[in-house]
Amino acid sequence: MSLPFTWEPMHVRLERVNGTDLDVVNAARRSFGTKSTWADFENRTLRDADISLLEFLGRGFSSKDFDALLGDIAEEGHKYHKFSFLDLIEESEYLKTRKALIDAMWRWKDEAIHDTPFNHVGAHFSIMIPIFVARQLVKTEYMPWSEISRRYKEGQISYWKPGLDDGFKWRAAPETKKQGSGDNLSENSQNDMDMLVTTNTSDSHYRFLYMLEYGICMEQARMLLPANLMVEVTWSGFLGAICKMLRERTGSHAQKETQWVAKQMLSLLKSQFPYSIQALIR
Repeated sequence: MSLPFTWEPMHVRLERVNGTDLDVVNAARRSFGTKSTWADFENRTLRDADISLLEFLGRGFSSKDFDALLGDIAEEGHKYHKFSFLDLIEESEYLKTRKALIDAMWRWKDEAIHDTPFNHVGAHFSIMIPIFVARQLVKTEYMPWSEISRRYKEGQISYWKPGLDDGFKWRAAPETKKQGSGDNLSENSQNDMDMLVTTNTSDSHYRFLYMLEYGICMEQARMLLPANLMVEVTWSGFLGAICKMLRERTGSHAQKETQWVAKQMLSLLKSQFPYSIQALIR
């Protein structure tokens, strides 16, 4: 039996970008009244000095100061590792060494990122995702979000489920709630869950259609549609703001589907702003 809707995998498309890595460099150099050019225009290669400038902007340290910080962390880390295995060392000395290591690491954490130059360029994405993923991604500062409204849109409706072309599987419950989810279920369980979500989606969709035929307005009938309903989103922002979101959403604490969207965006941005992304995201 054919379904009155389609299944659709998630996808992310980069619509356009505003600016280049060189624009970020020259926004930073504006303070000094200077301007740089490409080392190789055809391949969009930056000069070494400009690469160092972007690294400074992204981490808040000059190359010299950053190397010194790494040396301090390495030295204090060696002491901490050594003292942690010595039973005879006084506890006060151990705690003193531990504090020194933490303080050295916090110097990295506390250093401000000079993100203003990165916010003179930006990008615009078109994203197709289920509602439950959209609701997590939209919790982001400084990134305008426009979403197709089911109040007005008629025609074909699509839904998402694990097992489509984007590569997701049904996952087990985690050992702790902070993990979000655990390992993939067995193949038999994958099939069981696929049948369950298909049945639930179909039932909800048919009830939605019945409401429309009964004469209920679209903006109320849509309340019956499940959270795996696909929505198309236009999402844009300045590069600094986008990268702040990507640092959060590509982390292991984020929902797997949300990580997938963020990693797709990151991959697309790397091709457009390779030096800036390298400076802002590791």
